[in-house]
Amino acid sequence: MTLYSPRTNFNERQRGDLIFFTDPSSGMLWHVGILLDASTMVESWPYAVQIHSIYSGRGNIAGVKRVFA
Repeated sequence: MTLYSPRTNFNERQRGDLIFFTDPSSGMLWHVGILLDASTMVESWPYAVQIHSIYSGRGNIAGVKRVFA
């Protein structure tokens, strides 16, 4: 079974959406967070679960996906 989740428009992001980041040097996906609101996410970054701005330097924002609709 394949789980397909269409890409969500970045301007329509909301709590619970997954936000994906790419490595700035390689362009490869390397990090994901769960949105708490339009600009804050919960994430696991080495050695701790943290709450940060989506603009906190985790890489380039690649996109947003809504898993639960």
